[in-house]
Amino acid sequence: MSSTPLKVVFAPGAFDTFEGTQEELDQLIADITETFGNMTTQELAEQSRSICLEAMADDLDANPDVVDAMLAQTGRSRRLQ
Repeated sequence: MSSTPLKVVFAPGAFDTFEGTQEELDQLIADITETFGNMTTQELAEQSRSICLEAMADDLDANPDVVDAMLAQTGRSRRLQ
């Protein structure tokens, strides 16, 4: 594991359904960026847990563009229905 600080990048449309003010969104993004931007890859690995991206794709509340972008980053695609 590397001790290189993480670069925080948000998927296109990640906050499209955010229901707060622009100031609240700006603060949320700043908080996320600060939290993860100050972590090393090793610290992130130690605090991580697995998720099932395919299950997220089946969740009716999931933003399909965000799920597709996440799956694409892992070399997978959504199952055809």
